[in-house]
Amino acid sequence: MLVFTFFLLLLGLFEIISNLIHLSKKTTDEIGKSARRQHQEIPLSLANKHFFWKAIIMLVFGLLFLAAALLLLFKLPEMLPFTWFVTSAFGLYGMVQALIYHREIKVWPAMLVYNLPLIIYIFLS
Repeated sequence: MLVFTFFLLLLGLFEIISNLIHLSKKTTDEIGKSARRQHQEIPLSLANKHFFWKAIIMLVFGLLFLAAALLLLFKLPEMLPFTWFVTSAFGLYGMVQALIYHREIKVWPAMLVYNLPLIIYIFLS
């Protein structure tokens, strides 16, 4: 479970840092253009505001992953349902995104990646 904890920690830090970089731009349009480079699993033809919201959602997930990792790191077993919730919500987000943008081929492998933390969590539990 320690390896999984560090996996969540790194995933959380990556999501926080990368999306804060996008969100540090001055306007919604600039944020969308910046986030478009990272989040290419959704159609690039979408308006920049979609990528702006994607950056915000991924930042929130980064914060949740960081919180879950820190709780696991400090060995708070009563917080395992929180980790289950975070990994499940991330996987569900990936599935919903895949259903919405089902014609975009890159969204399906991305859905598997979004579900990887949940799969690992189930395997290790």
